[in-house]
Amino acid sequence: MDIYKPKLNHHEDEMIMIDSIKNYFLNYAEDAIYNTGTFRVAVAGGNTPKLLYTELAKLNLDWSNIEFYQVDERFIDPSSDKSNQKMILKTVDEAIDKGLDLYPIVIKDTIEETVNAYNTEVSLLDAPIFDLIILGAGLDGHIASLFPNGNYLNGETDNVIITSTNNYDVKERISLSLNTILNSKNIFVYITGEEKYSIIEESFYGNKRASDFPIKFLFAHPEVQFFYCEEEAE
Repeated sequence: MDIYKPKLNHHEDEMIMIDSIKNYFLNYAEDAIYNTGTFRVAVAGGNTPKLLYTELAKLNLDWSNIEFYQVDERFIDPSSDKSNQKMILKTVDEAIDKGLDLYPIVIKDTIEETVNAYNTEVSLLDAPIFDLIILGAGLDGHIASLFPNGNYLNGETDNVIITSTNNYDVKERISLSLNTILNSKNIFVYITGEEKYSIIEESFYGNKRASDFPIKFLFAHPEVQFFYCEEEAE
């Protein structure tokens, strides 16, 4: 497997970092729409990217040709404040009003039904499935809902999989597989706050194996950019 060194974009201010990402997003969107008619993006949940999504939704784009999918979701009622879907809907509502198509992970009676339905939906998409994936990262190095030492890191072929964790309050998760993430065209990793600099240190300079610090699996992709800032916007 080839190993690449991602580009590290280090900013002191979150709004300056977001402005940089907006420029990339505009260029990627225009290229994808020109070449294929659709710009397809998978977006992570959590609290960190809220401001980013709100600012992206303000961009002057042909949103009717842009599609957002979820990177991962907690197996939880979508009305819960812990639902990624709820957060994404709220932060990109301005873009939805302009024509953005959002394809959420629809929570069904069981997690197996939920995963099977979303896997079927994603599997219908042409390769590369996503033009851009926007990921966050946890202090344990997890990306999406791919946690350290999970067996789903070993050659999973489905696009969407069931995962679980004992380190967070919602244990059951639905996630894009590692294979799907690595087969996307471009990957952004969005990290903010002084505490999370440890993720940058371990990713670029540490000795942990990728199985113990899953974000390191991204080094197998040639088009990965890390965006990091110490100061989070108010």
